[in-house]
Amino acid sequence: MQGVGKPLAPDELEWLDAYEEAHPVKKNESFGASRSRKLTHIEEEAEAMGTGDAAAAAAAASREEGRRIDYLASIGTDALVRACKLHEQMAAALLQRSIADGETIRQLTDSVRGHALTSAQLEADKLIADAEREAEAAGENGAMEKMVAEMLPHIMKQLNGVKK
Repeated sequence: MQGVGKPLAPDELEWLDAYEEAHPVKKNESFGASRSRKLTHIEEEAEAMGTGDAAAAAAAASREEGRRIDYLASIGTDALVRACKLHEQMAAALLQRSIADGETIRQLTDSVRGHALTSAQLEADKLIADAEREAEAAGENGAMEKMVAEMLPHIMKQLNGVKK
């Protein structure tokens, strides 16, 4: 950002020259003329008609004010462009962070689900093995089916409806 009193860049000087060429001050044209024509001196008549030193000073001041306003507008536009670029970078960083967080959460959830399913499977295998041993020891047929039917609601409650 350029401050007050610093020299203009070459492209800014080019733009100002083009601006002045597009808006030339015509020597015979009345600029800022007064409506009053009651005069006592020739210089006063020229100033009243808008062709004297006062008119030239007014034209120069007007040009300078136009340059100042254009310069201030370019400073504001540059600041807005920088703010938009910063916002774009922040949004991209937040998107990457959100994607990474989502992936981590998915991995943690899969890990917990896997452990729960493995634990439930081991418990079910143990119950089936116990039931088979009891059936062999008692010599009864259908004891395992009875035990599974009794234990199935308990197992499903521990799994909390998680499906493999």
